[in-house]
Amino acid sequence: MRSQPPGDHPQAAPTQGTRTTEPVSASNPAPATSDQLQQAERNIEERMTKFEKSSIRLAWVAIGISTLAACFMCLQWWEMHTGGKDTHDLAVAAENQAGWMETFASKMQTQADRTKELADRMKDQADETKSIAEQTGQVANIANETLSADRAWIGFNTFQIDRFEPKQTIKATILLLNTGRSPAMSVRAGLGELYFKAASTKDWQDAAISEAIQGVELRPQPSIPPQGGLPIHLESRNPLPIETYDNIRNGTFKYLLDGRSEYRDVYGKQQWIRFCVSIQFVHPDDPVTWAFCDAGNDMSNPKTDRQAKPN
Repeated sequence: MRSQPPGDHPQAAPTQGTRTTEPVSASNPAPATSDQLQQAERNIEERMTKFEKSSIRLAWVAIGISTLAACFMCLQWWEMHTGGKDTHDLAVAAENQAGWMETFASKMQTQADRTKELADRMKDQADETKSIAEQTGQVANIANETLSADRAWIGFNTFQIDRFEPKQTIKATILLLNTGRSPAMSVRAGLGELYFKAASTKDWQDAAISEAIQGVELRPQPSIPPQGGLPIHLESRNPLPIETYDNIRNGTFKYLLDGRSEYRDVYGKQQWIRFCVSIQFVHPDDPVTWAFCDAGNDMSNPKTDRQAKPN
């Protein structure tokens, strides 16, 4: 096979499907195609290292942090701006409150001065009232002493046993005497009997005497003039049995005569007296005698002028 000289080879005919490229002149390059651009981009991306990609990511992170910092500074500035206004308002309010407190303290001091002045006046008034009360008390004491000295005073004077024998009624006489300077008016008086065992307790005896005196029937009596007396006579309803007489004689039983009197003085005040005597034998062979009871002998109080009646 013979070789052909270069340049004398016949030009091969283009086959179907084969892209022919025209020779490009160095002085007049042809524009890049899209495939070429894509290939160039792929080449660029391949040349980028991992460090460059990381740098880009860090740059975006830095941009985000800077944005957040800017927002935070804006918010802080806004807070400082509004806080300054609030501080000013608080300062104004504090100044106003200080002025109000000063005014209030001044008013309180004025009120305290008025209260002290009022307290001093009340103290002076209290001293005057105390002085008047003392003077009134002195006058009342003088009046009470005068009333006590001039009013009627009825008291127990004497007691007489008229008869004390078995199988007979008991007779006795009590003399009430007015030792006052004025008559005792609207006089009522009465006597009663009380018989019980001598061995009874003192509390029971005192209660029995008080109850018996309170139950005495009072009967109208004549008025008693000053230094005058009123005899009150008593006669038992039934004869004294022999057994009862013997019990009294030997001291096994006690026989009491109790009574009371009520009257009105010239000042219109109601007064009272109550009394109790015990009929007894000092010795069974001795004659009958009498003695005051342990309870039941008292009268209306002349000091306080109490008008309560005995219980």
